[in-house]
Amino acid sequence: MKRWDADCLILGGGLAALVAAREIVKSGKRTALLSDGSGASPYVHGINLPLHPLDSAERFFCDTYEGGYRQGKRALVRTLCENSLSVRGVLEELGLALNRGAAGGIELLQPLGASVPRVASVGNALGAHAMAALSREIGDRAAFLRGRAVKLFRENGAFAALCYKDGEPFAVAAGCVVLATGGYSRLWSFTTNGADAGGEGIAMAHDVGATLTDMEFVQFEPSVAVAPPPLRGKSVITTMFYEGATLKNADGERFMLRLSEAGERVNKDVLSRAIAAEIAAGRGTPAGGVWYDCSALGRELLERSYSAYFRRYLACGIDISRTPMEIAPGAHTSLGGVEIDAHCRTSVPGLFACGEVAGGVHGANRLGGNAGLETFVFGKIAGESARRYLSRSAKGDFGAPLARLDEFLQVRGGVREDLSPLRRRLGETMTRELGAIRTAESCRRAEREIGEITSMLPPSADGETLRLAADLKVARIVARCCGMRRGSVGCHFRADGAEEKEKYFIRVRGDALRRISHEKDRR
Repeated sequence: MKRWDADCLILGGGLAALVAAREIVKSGKRTALLSDGSGASPYVHGINLPLHPLDSAERFFCDTYEGGYRQGKRALVRTLCENSLSVRGVLEELGLALNRGAAGGIELLQPLGASVPRVASVGNALGAHAMAALSREIGDRAAFLRGRAVKLFRENGAFAALCYKDGEPFAVAAGCVVLATGGYSRLWSFTTNGADAGGEGIAMAHDVGATLTDMEFVQFEPSVAVAPPPLRGKSVITTMFYEGATLKNADGERFMLRLSEAGERVNKDVLSRAIAAEIAAGRGTPAGGVWYDCSALGRELLERSYSAYFRRYLACGIDISRTPMEIAPGAHTSLGGVEIDAHCRTSVPGLFACGEVAGGVHGANRLGGNAGLETFVFGKIAGESARRYLSRSAKGDFGAPLARLDEFLQVRGGVREDLSPLRRRLGETMTRELGAIRTAESCRRAEREIGEITSMLPPSADGETLRLAADLKVARIVARCCGMRRGSVGCHFRADGAEEKEKYFIRVRGDALRRISHEKDRR
């Protein structure tokens, strides 16, 4: 079996991973990035930057903390908002210029949940431009490995990752690990996440003893295309609601006005539930969604500020300046994940996490524009923390975790089977039982179903088997956390529960789930 050694192994290939690598390679430490995709990063339209004359880091903090229903960890929210302005300097260092309006100022769009316009972009595709620039700057100072890590072992202060490429196993040993594997929304069958997303990062952290938090909080993007087929699962930006876009049901009614004077300009969780309820009541479109009408914006504005979406639909024969889009809520961003402190440290020495794999930043609802920002802010911090850790830590014994890895492979074998029916069943279970609206019974059904699927999984060390095993582990944790939080808060809505007043985190370590009140939290 092939093997690579590194001082630091970064698991992930998106923005958070690249930003972390940019910091670590400055020290000359051997850095390896392992991934088989870029996750959601290429689709990041823009990021929140408090550049508006009426904006500030403090106002940004208030919007983010209140928008997350005060469920986020204050230290993480403050870190995100206070470090946001420094990201503009990073973009300039990468040679990226933010879009400017006709008057010459930075063009800012207003995301749902924000009190002022805040989303800045680079040509409607900040994520793709930033990834290209970061990759060029890092160059050959880091090793870019293709493959997917499915299992992590830790012994004597060192790590070893079991990875697969084209069905063949290989190992990477390292003194520290930065998790930047993205979220777990791919567990749901109707999702914006691509096939390269999954729950392995969370499962690997859990296996080596890291604490998880907020696993019940999964944001359902309200506007995910249900038609035409080539665009199904692609999200549509919600800032257009501040430009005059509206939602209508199959009867042509602007139904959001029944619920709020603000119409469509409400938090994403509220919008998702309202759309889901409209579809469930039989007032959905032919493809099972509602109409997203942005004709009021006009073709000129759509082509200038929303060109990525305009071109995407036009390629399918739909002019969105004339024809509304069909959308429905889809699993989009996992707000929970590996618990970190403000330095991106986990409860396991030498293990760091950043980006969507980390939990606690967004609370029970994420503001549009904060997911992309999070990758820059916490990716940089994770890289800096890993660099400091390596500078003061003795080199670990790679032999110990590698021996654990070898033992694991010998015990399990490598028989491959067709797992597509089991994976399909898992996705359908998550979508049906743990969608935007949940109940105690749906949580119990989900946990039972996940247990049955797990019992059918073959005892193999084949890469796809281990990947599905990781997803099932994470799915079971999500179901248990959803069942434990009996009330409703933000994106976790319990149709059979009242709105929760007490603020607490649900922490997971091993098989134990604990409720920790905000007052007792000291991390």
